Amino acid sequence: MPSKLNYQPRRYDFPTELFTTWHWLIIPLGFSYTLRQIFFVKIVLAVALGSALGGILRYLISTWVDSKLDHPLPWGTVMVNVIGCLLIGLAAELTNAHGKWAMEAYWRSFLLLGILGGFTTFSSFSHQTLELFHLGEFLHASLNVILSVCLCLFSVYLGHLLGNHLNRII
Repeated sequence: MPSKLNYQPRRYDFPTELFTTWHWLIIPLGFSYTLRQIFFVKIVLAVALGSALGGILRYLISTWVDSKLDHPLPWGTVMVNVIGCLLIGLAAELTNAHGKWAMEAYWRSFLLLGILGGFTTFSSFSHQTLELFHLGEFLHASLNVILSVCLCLFSVYLGHLLGNHLNRII
């Protein structure tokens, strides 16, 4: 048995050993990668693709709703946030290891972090806060809500101030 100090993860040579539908997109020929490296890149690509799709959906739905309602409140954004929170809660439960539609990590990342995270980052924030509550981390969950809302609103305000300042000097 090899000692733990000398352990080297098994490397896979492309394309002979691990050819799947994603590998031709991400792995240059003639290189060798560990399974962990391949898995990481697959998850990153899944999240990136899902985020693009979620962002497009967010734009289409929110602009459509806003065009139908002539109101100063951005109802399209509110609707997207509420729908996104509902969907991420539903999908997180249905796709976890014990759910009815359990998914492999990269497909779950594609759906939860990618599509729904891109659809609305508010859904990710809400899901993480709920997870903290479920773990009994009431203080951390409360701090997450207070800090996220206050710091994000303050950051938007600072961004507006900085933008106004730059508009005047440029």
